[in-house]
Amino acid sequence: MKSFIVTLLLAAVLLATSTREVYAEHKSPAAAGLMSFVLPGAGQLYTHQQQKGLTLLGTYAGAMGLVFAYGPWTWEKASTGQFADLNPGTPSTTKIIWYGSAAVAGGVLIYAVVDAVGAAKKLNSGALSLVPYSTGGTRGLRMSLRTNW
Repeated sequence: MKSFIVTLLLAAVLLATSTREVYAEHKSPAAAGLMSFVLPGAGQLYTHQQQKGLTLLGTYAGAMGLVFAYGPWTWEKASTGQFADLNPGTPSTTKIIWYGSAAVAGGVLIYAVVDAVGAAKKLNSGALSLVPYSTGGTRGLRMSLRTNW
């Protein structure tokens, strides 16, 4: 019965994988952090966390869109030409949206960098990893065991 369950689990893992070959790779924490600093979410994509990477990327893009749409350069009072941060005529909701969006974008950037570095370290320090592979019609499960001596 145990061998049947193990065989069934192995078959499910192999069928769920794509037909391309997959290798367990070493991921550089510095590269992951730098990628997330340049474009939040890119480090997560690099460390194979697609859903988290796309979520961070979308959140950052949305927040930056609001930052550009409601920035201080849009606070100019038409009659005087003065910028509204010195002008009491700017609606407070505009300022709240801009400051809030800037805070969200900054928070996402910091979180993405810290998380990408941690994800790369976690990926590299896995004690036991099972990686499904498929090459030339042959499918299997590659097992690696890492130890610290």
